[in-house]
Amino acid sequence: MQNAKSTRFLWRFFATLVMGALLIAPLAATPKEDKGGGPTRRTGSETCWVTPDPVANGSQFTVAGQGFKPGITLDVFVGEGGIVFAQVLGDGTFSCVDRATFLSIGTKQIKVYQMGDRHMTVLAICSFTVN
Repeated sequence: MQNAKSTRFLWRFFATLVMGALLIAPLAATPKEDKGGGPTRRTGSETCWVTPDPVANGSQFTVAGQGFKPGITLDVFVGEGGIVFAQVLGDGTFSCVDRATFLSIGTKQIKVYQMGDRHMTVLAICSFTVN
């Protein structure tokens, strides 16, 4: 009698483990949500530009872009270390304003990254002239 109870208990325990594994497996297989530190998802059509170009040193200019994933926040690295932040709108565009306060005139490069991307994947690159 005792042996039959322990066998029944083992079968129930085994069945519970199998059912638990079957229920958890789909959850483990679903992709994880990107929380900022994961890989950047590019659309492949990101572009940026600066207006006016050329810009006079000391005056304002606008960095704009299109083709970005809607809703993400961007780090826009301008020239010699300046950083501007921008939010991508629902249509995939962004724009932000900065002031040209550079130590030297000439061509400056802008690199656009997704904020929080620890891999620093460049989404778009553009350049402009400071005179």
